[in-house]
Amino acid sequence: MSLYKKELIFIKTRWIVMLIIMIGLAILTVSIKDTLVNLINMPAVQEQLKNIPKGLQSQIQKISNFSYYSYSQWFDKTFIEIAAVLAIIFSFSAFSKEIEDRTIYILHGRSTRLEIFSAKIFWGIIACVISVLAGGLVYLAVADMLKYSLPVSQTMIWTVRTVFGTIFLYSIGVFFSLILKDQVRAILADLAVFVGIYVLGIFAQTRFLGLFDYMGSIDVLRGSGVGVIQIVILSLLSFLLLGFTYFKFKNMDI
Repeated sequence: MSLYKKELIFIKTRWIVMLIIMIGLAILTVSIKDTLVNLINMPAVQEQLKNIPKGLQSQIQKISNFSYYSYSQWFDKTFIEIAAVLAIIFSFSAFSKEIEDRTIYILHGRSTRLEIFSAKIFWGIIACVISVLAGGLVYLAVADMLKYSLPVSQTMIWTVRTVFGTIFLYSIGVFFSLILKDQVRAILADLAVFVGIYVLGIFAQTRFLGLFDYMGSIDVLRGSGVGVIQIVILSLLSFLLLGFTYFKFKNMDI
C-alpha cells in the first residue's frame, strides 16, 4: 500500500464527518435566516432590544440584510470556527500518533523521510482546502436556491481568505504534532495558539495580526478584495513553517 493511500485511509472518516458538519451547518445557517429575522421583529423582542447598547441594536437590525447576515452568522462566525477545527483535526495526529504507536519506525524502514512527510501533509492540506471550499460554495448555492441576494464576489473573497488562513493554522498543527510527540498535548497547544491569535484580533493595536479577523472581515461588505499581500504573507509563513517542520523531522532521531 502506498504512503498516500495509507494517509487517505487514515483521515477518511474524519474528513467525511467534517464535510458533513460543514455542509450541514452551511445549509442550516441559510435556512433559518427568515425565522431568525421574524423572531427579532417580534414586538416582545423589539421591546427587549431597547435595553441593550445602541451599537448592538444596530448590528441586530442589520441581520435582515442577507449579505450582513451571511457575514455575521456564517463567514465571520461558524465558518471560520469550523475551519480552525479542521486544521486541528487533520494535523494533531499527523506525526504524534505514529510516534506514540511506534509505527514511525516501520514507515522509516520503508520510505525516505521526505516521502513520509510529503504524504502526511498532502492529504491534510487537500482535506482542509476542499472542506473550506465546500462550506463557502454550498452556502452560496443554497442562498441562490432560496432566492437570497448574495454577491458571488463576497462569498469567494471570504472563502479564499479562509482557505489560506486554514492552511496556515494546519501548518501550526503539524509543527506541534511533530515536536510534542503527543496527540493530547498537540491539541492543547493548537488551542492555546489559536485562542492567542483570536485575542490579537480584538485589540486595535494588534488587530493587524488577527488572522481570524482577516478571514471573516467586515471590510468585504465595504468592497475590499481578497488581500493579495495578506495571501502572499500567509502562503510564505505556511511554507516556511512546513519547511522548518520537515527540517526538524529530517534531523530527528528515529
